[in-house]
Amino acid sequence: MPPLSRGRRTPDNHGPRRWPARTVRAAQQHCERLYTSPDAIERATSEAALVQLSSSIEYIPQCQFVLDNSSLPCARAPAQLARVHLRATARPAPALTACRGQPHRRYAQLVAANALKKLLLQSWNQLTVPQRLEFRNYVLTYLANHGTAAQPFVSASLVQLVGRMTKLGWLDDPQHQQIVTEVSKFLHATPLHLVLALQLLHQLVTEMNGSANTRSLTHHRKVAGSFRDLSLLPILQIALTTLGQLKAGAVQASAEAARRVQEEALTLVLACLGYDFIGTTLDEVRLPGHFTGRPPISQ
Repeated sequence: MPPLSRGRRTPDNHGPRRWPARTVRAAQQHCERLYTSPDAIERATSEAALVQLSSSIEYIPQCQFVLDNSSLPCARAPAQLARVHLRATARPAPALTACRGQPHRRYAQLVAANALKKLLLQSWNQLTVPQRLEFRNYVLTYLANHGTAAQPFVSASLVQLVGRMTKLGWLDDPQHQQIVTEVSKFLHATPLHLVLALQLLHQLVTEMNGSANTRSLTHHRKVAGSFRDLSLLPILQIALTTLGQLKAGAVQASAEAARRVQEEALTLVLACLGYDFIGTTLDEVRLPGHFTGRPPISQ
């Protein structure tokens, strides 16, 4: 089986490097063997071949290329989503392919999505502010076009990546703070896009409310406080409005899709109500030279 190559850049030096078709097929076969082969040696060989995808920032275009060419779009994204992110949609969408009977494609998607997430987060400080925004828009565009057809474990990895990139870039560029507006474009497309939008918003609230994936505690509190003031209420309103529309029968969806929408909306409401409002108060940020203790209360 041919090893994975670095490929070559497109003529205009933009977008993912183009790999030969045989290289893409090799990557897909490696992915399938990694997850399905009963032979330990074969799995180890495939893992060694695929590990390079997450070894260097230079492989970010390859991860994008594998994602774009291993997609399982059962249907095109609706027209209102076609121009959600103009800078990230310069490349035409891949041709339609069958969703079933090609398990190697979904494994390739999973490997590429996880590798892209690892590379972008680990290399965040090496990226310029415009690059950070461009990559976030790329992932949002991918989810708009292919997220409803992708396997849940693939879309979940990319949804998590959007949340983490948005938190890391929140104070870098005001466009990161427009994430609710961007995600709102998913709401009225299809019921499955509505589910995806609610998942994105829930992941966003979860990321902003946690301090595990952040530069420092001070940075976390600044970001969480800004997010609370700018975006938390609109997100809660979206969740409550969705529940109201479901109750009124205004959401045209199957029983299963309606159940998923209801579940995601309720989960989002709980996440918003469980937000750490006190812990993210900006006045409580412990900065050098600032006393944050409370004076004793006289008896």
